Amino acid sequence: MDGLTFGENGDVSAATSAAEMRELRYNWLWVLQRPNNSDRYTVRMRVVVFDRRVHLYAPPGSEAVVTTAAGFSPGNTAITNVPTTAEVRKGTWVMDAGNQGGGLRHAEFYRVVSVTEVPSGTNTTYTLEVHKPIVRADGQAGAYTGTLVVMPAVAEVFDRPMLTGGNGP
Repeated sequence: MDGLTFGENGDVSAATSAAEMRELRYNWLWVLQRPNNSDRYTVRMRVVVFDRRVHLYAPPGSEAVVTTAAGFSPGNTAITNVPTTAEVRKGTWVMDAGNQGGGLRHAEFYRVVSVTEVPSGTNTTYTLEVHKPIVRADGQAGAYTGTLVVMPAVAEVFDRPMLTGGNGP
């Protein structure tokens, strides 16, 4: 079924226009990032697929930005110190939106595998187990604190091969 609306008898439902007939359930965006800004012809590409999110519209509050210092440790699969106000659960996608020295933004996506509450005094935080090891955009190995974006409408994120080009015109 290609996103068409079907009636109970299996026929394509009558609609006044093709746009009304389509469900339009999925839409997507590209994340293009130069790993080394001085190399203008090498770009990392990811495709982020949204489920049931209107094209070109992000409802207010649809992506929670956690500005308290979430803890990232490269090589590990846990993100620590996430406040319990973040509506995150197993299967949710989160994005490391921090930046390292020199203004390099991360934009690294992780699928949450499990969520664990961690009591610490009067506060409780979450530790998120994610599907792949944490990486830093600058290639360093040290732990860091960063900004986390919770993206509940994301269905999947596809890492594509590095795009490379010639030396230009």
